Amino acid sequence: RTRAGNIYMSDDSGDNWKLVISYNGRGISCICTNSNGQFVFAFEGDSGGGILHVSNTFGSSWSSSFSSKQYWTSITCSGDGKYVYSSLGAYVNDNNYLYRSSDFGKTWLVSYSQSSSWSAISTSSNGQYVLAAYPYGYVYQSNDFGLTWDISNYKPAFWTCISICYSGD
Repeated sequence: RTRAGNIYMSDDSGDNWKLVISYNGRGISCICTNSNGQFVFAFEGDSGGGILHVSNTFGSSWSSSFSSKQYWTSITCSGDGKYVYSSLGAYVNDNNYLYRSSDFGKTWLVSYSQSSSWSAISTSSNGQYVLAAYPYGYVYQSNDFGLTWDISNYKPAFWTCISICYSGD
């Protein structure tokens, strides 16, 4: 759970929350964890860009992994945390990227680029299947860990969020 630049975590199904990290500055725009909570990925930023923070210790310690000049709209990871995907959206007419990491968020590569801002991204448990959407547009899909992308057969719509099932089928 996030509030402003703070990240809170619960180890009792949400009954109680404790502050695990506080960033003095911009808010947390998106956050995700792997299936057991060991890996936590949180983007601190705003329209001017920001920094991806990563924990591989269930949120007890954090490191900065990646810096961007663009706003991250969504982040998702595989069940084991190995594959991490992010969607970016800028407030100017720049290229807007989908990024992918295949090493637990240590290094990042551009997976796909287009001129419209992305709004959401989601992956299957093993990280092989990925869906990404942008507002007033299409849903894109990848069946090969984000290496290649195709427009799906979903009709254009105002996409604000997207989800994929555990298996990706």
